Amino acid sequence: MAAFGYYHDSGADAPNFARPINTGDPLLAEIDNAVGGTVDTKVWFGSDIATNKVRANSNPGVDQITTSITDSIGGNSNPTTRVKLATTQAGLAGATGGAAINMGTQILGASANAFRLWTRYTGPSGENGGNPITYTDLGFTTNQLRQEAI
Repeated sequence: MAAFGYYHDSGADAPNFARPINTGDPLLAEIDNAVGGTVDTKVWFGSDIATNKVRANSNPGVDQITTSITDSIGGNSNPTTRVKLATTQAGLAGATGGAAINMGTQILGASANAFRLWTRYTGPSGENGGNPITYTDLGFTTNQLRQEAI
């Protein structure tokens, strides 16, 4: 069974959240840097354990669960501000790069309850001599959460 975390699917496309986003495989944004560009992806936060839920540890059931972008390397000219988060793909246009997103005060287990968020990575033009780059240093984090039985 899968713990609460970030996944490439909601559990409907692959059974039991079979495609977790692991360290070194965070966003996998591949950009053709000869012209710059953007990559939009869907990501889900959840678990297939239907009898559990997560809430913010700071004030459970009151404080928001938040997602933000992290940079595992830092200082490598790939800042978190290149990534926007939103609850819909259309919302990415007005999102602020590097800003956290609220996901509610609790998230229940089971694929039907997974929280879907959209990411947009925008790469610079001319980086890496115009060759495509796959970025693996940017990933996701939440505020401190507590997992509880429902």
